[in-house]
Amino acid sequence: MKRSETWLAGSEMGHKRHMEQQRRILRQRDAARYIALAESTLEKLRGTGGGPPFVRLGARAIGYDIVDLDLWIEAQKRNNTSEELGERKTSAGAKA
Repeated sequence: MKRSETWLAGSEMGHKRHMEQQRRILRQRDAARYIALAESTLEKLRGTGGGPPFVRLGARAIGYDIVDLDLWIEAQKRNNTSEELGERKTSAGAKA
């Protein structure tokens, strides 16, 4: 492989990594769709502190890391309607 070909292959890999990193952050509209909530609900959760962690991207732009959205969704799972937030029980009945 020639030196120029090696550089090109390396720069393509770097570009691919950069694009993957850019895709990790979703704007509010896309984040709301991703977690199946209305944008207004996501805004309210952001204001009350009950929603997923967010990133301020600018004066008015808000973003959400997909990893944080996935973790937040996982934390919302319940086995029945009487469980409180943060009180998930295992199948053996012990609190998780």
